[in-house]
Amino acid sequence: MTLKTEKIQRTQNVVNDIINGNWEGTTKIIFMAEMLPDCINVKYLLVASNEFYVDVWNMTARLGRRENNGKTCTILSVAPSDEARFSELAERIIYEENEGAINISGHYFPITPKSAVDLRAIAARAGIAD
Repeated sequence: MTLKTEKIQRTQNVVNDIINGNWEGTTKIIFMAEMLPDCINVKYLLVASNEFYVDVWNMTARLGRRENNGKTCTILSVAPSDEARFSELAERIIYEENEGAINISGHYFPITPKSAVDLRAIAARAGIAD
């Protein structure tokens, strides 16, 4: 199954869960709103985890953590032993899962459950994740 097919299937599953009132799934939804002069543009992103993410700023990928329902975002230090692993994971999350680029600043959340688990493990080794 390709990543695009997996995204489509996950979207269909989430929509079905919402319709059926099942909010217990592992998929999280990030909402983004943009105020325009004549309307509000609301986008959503289905993610595997909305706690840890890859923060891109000034063409540098860093490990980020959302707290307080997203009101607080903190940049975390990756353990030296995990730097190569984080770099590889960040590339996968940015380029493959989110179709982004290192020169486009923003928060890139893990889309696949495997990436979410890997990102959480790196945070745990940094002494952050519970």
